[in-house]
Amino acid sequence: MKRHSERNNSITNKIIELGEKSIHKSHSPLIQQQLEELQEKQKEIEEKNQEYITLHKQATNSINQKDAILRAIPDLMFTFNKDNTIIDYHANYNQRLYVEPGMFLNKKVREVLPKNIAMLTEEKIKSVLKNKRVEEYTYQLTCDKQTCTFDARMVFIDENTTLAIVRDITDQQKMIEELQAAKIKAEESDKLKSAFLANMSHEIRTPMNGIIGFSELYTDPTFSEDERKKFAKTVVNSSRQLLSIVNDILDFSRIESGTMVIRLQEIEISNIVDELLMIYAKEAKEKSLTFNYNPLIGSILTINTDPVKLRQVLNNILCNAFKFTKQGSISFDVKATDDFVIFSIADTGVGIPTHMHERIFERFVQLDLTTSRQYGGTGLGLSISKKLTEMLGGTISLESTPGKGTTFYIQIPK
Repeated sequence: MKRHSERNNSITNKIIELGEKSIHKSHSPLIQQQLEELQEKQKEIEEKNQEYITLHKQATNSINQKDAILRAIPDLMFTFNKDNTIIDYHANYNQRLYVEPGMFLNKKVREVLPKNIAMLTEEKIKSVLKNKRVEEYTYQLTCDKQTCTFDARMVFIDENTTLAIVRDITDQQKMIEELQAAKIKAEESDKLKSAFLANMSHEIRTPMNGIIGFSELYTDPTFSEDERKKFAKTVVNSSRQLLSIVNDILDFSRIESGTMVIRLQEIEISNIVDELLMIYAKEAKEKSLTFNYNPLIGSILTINTDPVKLRQVLNNILCNAFKFTKQGSISFDVKATDDFVIFSIADTGVGIPTHMHERIFERFVQLDLTTSRQYGGTGLGLSISKKLTEMLGGTISLESTPGKGTTFYIQIPK
């Protein structure tokens, strides 16, 4: 177009030049008039050319703007005719399911879409053309080895054409599911906290009543010395129980707030093990349980750990084993590898259902949360034990069968 315009201008200029020369030679009024008319024509042509150039520039800018808008839109766009043929297609190349337009253009939906989605699309095309209203629908596809979810809106364009705008909502759907899961977990946590507080009230009142009641009986001179010794023993046991509850709460608070301090030092494993064996051998005798233990054989083993925290973890697990075992046996084994010391504590108690094997380590979680349950406890012992074991660089796990017993494994690095 530009070359054609330049050629016209060149020819016009030559004609004008010849005319001017002729005027100078002949001084003819007619030629002068024709020359002026020709100059006017040239001016009109130039104005038209300039107008055309401006319109062309505006059209180009408009096309570029629309292309930029389409590139910025994250949606897929399909234009269908009434024969279910895709007559136009747009997709941002950053989209999860981007394909070249040639894969879709001028092809039937059944040729390029999965059967179930093709049938759904044909149904929506027919409905939109008939009712001239927007149809919304959702479908799923397998892409990148995962299930992707798409939200579609099909709109009426004319008697023969519909437009479908399809948006990938996989990430939004995943976020919604995660929020719903978090909501359920928060609600469950709230229930567990409520049950925990109710349980704590029960757990604290029980030893307190024992301390107060038997302290009053101890001061009564009508009771014999032997009876008063039994009262004193009950007061001591209740006091220890109350102290254990308070310690659990304080430890849990320190762990949650991040103020729990680990103090590593070289220790002999046998010192901790022998102390625990002596304590629980006595308890096993009182409860008529068999207490099997297999301490380390061979040279003295030393490890770098926090002895107080390790003793607390082992004591918590042993305490649980004796609490939930009414008959049978409890075994305490210690083994060493090149890098770890592995403690195993097995009982023949009530056992733990499979679905609770992970949850039992969560805070406030117990197999039975009612205050009238058979077994006591705060529901914090295993949660504290897991946290402390991890702070020591180790792991804690379990194997259990309801009705047959449980085995806990505590692995601590050397």
